[in-house]
Amino acid sequence: MLKEDFVFNLTLKYRVGDTAKNSKKRNELFTTELYTFMKYCPEKHLEDVFNHVSRSVKENFIPSMKHFYDYAEEMEFITKGAVKKQKKVWWCICKKCRKEYGPRGRRCPVCGSLKFDVKCAAKVTESMPGNIELIQEDCPICTIYEKRNEDRNYVFGPECNSYGIGTQPFANCKDCSCRVCCNKYSDLLDKNNYKRIRSNMIGNKYKMPWIDIEKLNKKIVNGGRN
Repeated sequence: MLKEDFVFNLTLKYRVGDTAKNSKKRNELFTTELYTFMKYCPEKHLEDVFNHVSRSVKENFIPSMKHFYDYAEEMEFITKGAVKKQKKVWWCICKKCRKEYGPRGRRCPVCGSLKFDVKCAAKVTESMPGNIELIQEDCPICTIYEKRNEDRNYVFGPECNSYGIGTQPFANCKDCSCRVCCNKYSDLLDKNNYKRIRSNMIGNKYKMPWIDIEKLNKKIVNGGRN
């Protein structure tokens, strides 16, 4: 199968319908990803890859390129590990104030708009762009959020790489103002503790006076922080 036929047949078989959101952009991205794949996979193996994907993925649904690379590596069309997997990071952009912030936050940390008032952005990169404000779920309704890390020591607080993973790797973790939220988040991620922790949250058994319950229950937070 020629390269041109490989791309033509796949983009004809798998495409986003014209009525779908960002359909043109998504279809163009798939085409670009196919051309990237062909830089690594020799032309003589393309028909085999095409047949494999056609059998394993239903039509009218753009497949993940993981199907292509995993099969090509399994069949040794591509040397395993030769292709560096691209990492895509996501973040939120508030539609109202244009603030860009991390994906965990349930509100905009500036104007307080809820998650449905945001659009998502993505970039293929190893780490989150430096201009994105990293926040956790409750940071936008936390009364001490702005005061954390006043010394700009990024070991602690919402930006900590160990936030919510259930470990306390630093000697001063016990002094971190975000410790309770950090522990609560790690417990929620543990399926063995999830029901108990959620029940305690609903029953207001967690004493967290720094969380503004009034803001939590508002659809829109007026004012926000500057």
